[in-house]
Amino acid sequence: MFQKDLPACFIPVSNDDLSTTVKLNLCRQTCFDLQQIFWLYLMKRIILMRHGKAENQELGGEDIDRPLDERGRSQSRNAALDLQAKGVITDQVLCSTAVRTRQTCDIVCEVLGLPAGKVKDEDDLYLAAPFDIMAHLCALPSSVNTVMVVGHNPGLSELAASFSRRIGLLGTAGMAMLDVDIKEWPELASYPAPIFVDWSDKLA
Repeated sequence: MFQKDLPACFIPVSNDDLSTTVKLNLCRQTCFDLQQIFWLYLMKRIILMRHGKAENQELGGEDIDRPLDERGRSQSRNAALDLQAKGVITDQVLCSTAVRTRQTCDIVCEVLGLPAGKVKDEDDLYLAAPFDIMAHLCALPSSVNTVMVVGHNPGLSELAASFSRRIGLLGTAGMAMLDVDIKEWPELASYPAPIFVDWSDKLA
């Protein structure tokens, strides 16, 4: 790796060129980067995301065909920007095939710069129960360290709550992020207590 490819915090700089404030900021950034490396390679991360707010079902229409409304699109973008600000790197996205979840997923992928190849549409994630979502997670290959599931309530909220009582009901575009100390995804079936939990009700 060439020096130009290193994060700024790892590029050697003369002490004479740095103020105390700059040195402290670089130290904090270095610690943050090392923490991210620790999470990414020594455990697994799960992001459970509910779709953004959708339009009401039209008379004679199907629930699965409901698109996001304007607020839902804004919520989804804000959620993606929140992930971006936290430096979250996603290896795989599992998405329900409902229109509202697909549109939410598209917005998130656009903001995070995720290629289409990282997204897997799953028919049985539509209104899936916690057990069905868990089955998908347990089947992931070990090469995946961080996975995002874009789906629906009540399944997502119930699954999140089964890992941590700190997590309440996920609102539209709400997210729960769980870091679990496992090496292989099938170990998730024992519902290990998360090392780290972060969740947002919704981002209006």
